[in-house]
Amino acid sequence: MEDSNGKLVAVGYCACGCGRKTNIARRTNTRLGYIKGQPLRFVRGHNGKRPAVWTDGESKVCRKCGARQKLSNFTCAKSNRDGFDNRCKDCRRALAINYYRANSEYFADARQRQRATSGWKQYMVRAKRKDRLSHPSHHKARQAVSKALATGILIRQPCQFCGASKVEAHHQSYDKPLEVIWVCPPCHRKQFHPHKVSVMRQESVGSNA
Repeated sequence: MEDSNGKLVAVGYCACGCGRKTNIARRTNTRLGYIKGQPLRFVRGHNGKRPAVWTDGESKVCRKCGARQKLSNFTCAKSNRDGFDNRCKDCRRALAINYYRANSEYFADARQRQRATSGWKQYMVRAKRKDRLSHPSHHKARQAVSKALATGILIRQPCQFCGASKVEAHHQSYDKPLEVIWVCPPCHRKQFHPHKVSVMRQESVGSNA
């Protein structure tokens, strides 16, 4: 058997020349050339009909944005001939964010159904236990704030940046548990985690361009 470049390839190996073994056909399909019990000619996606012009072994062209980037900027995809996805990580992330926003109501309903199950409650118990063991100082600081609010030592204040009433405590240092800044969740992300907000905005704008 020959590959797409005319070189001989052993039976049971992909005819595109990638060197990977192919699966055994589970059924006969004359249209696709499958024979039950015999090795397939190609690994899935390795049809060998066109040369790999998108990659040169060190970089690859994203088929979404058209930019050539390093292979480290692509996720692995075993079904592709070069072993990497055709879209870069930034484009994949932007598509996922936009899909989530376009179907936010569906995901909100799914979360409510999930949280109503007993499995979710058990998962949260395990997650909180893991967080306490991984970050004991963080847990102690949050506990101190909760006790201070219950005893009146601390009083919940409006958001320091926008004045919203629904706020949470932000610790500048977990070594000083009662020295907190009251901020609402959006301002918390914007003021203290700006890199996350900027990445989300860039992805959203890039995918809509």
